[in-house]
Amino acid sequence: VVFMDEGVIIEQGKPKDVLDNPKQERTKQFLGLVLEH
Repeated sequence: VVFMDEGVIIEQGKPKDVLDNPKQERTKQFLGLVLEH
């Protein structure tokens, strides 16, 4: 899976790795918003 912010790849990896343990703050923020709903 790849996460992009303003056209720049900010994080990529296996879905389980990225979703369970995101490294970048922007990825954490996004997942926090999406997984809330």
